Amino acid sequence: MITDKDIITLLLTKGLGPKSLNSIIDKFETNDSLDLVSIVSACITRQEIDIAREIQDNGIKAESLLSELKQQDIKIIVRGRWEYPKMLELTLDQNAPPVLFAKGNIKLLN
Repeated sequence: MITDKDIITLLLTKGLGPKSLNSIIDKFETNDSLDLVSIVSACITRQEIDIAREIQDNGIKAESLLSELKQQDIKIIVRGRWEYPKMLELTLDQNAPPVLFAKGNIKLLN
């Protein structure tokens, strides 16, 4: 499964928009054996090597941001996981935001 740190790292990466992130989530969310480097290597072409380098650089920023989110009790909700609002996913399908940030009772989202 893609970790919250991986999700934040990808969100911080210029050149990766919602469609790219949704594609990565769809392909790799259920694979427990892959790490972020393997995921990115499988998704990029030679023209996107700069994105791969930036992803590596964003790892430290992501750790700091993840720590801050946890201190603020803000949850990361990834499309395809049980916490993600089903109606949002059903209504928007592939246009659904790949990641939501929520604070409070996330059960209310469903």
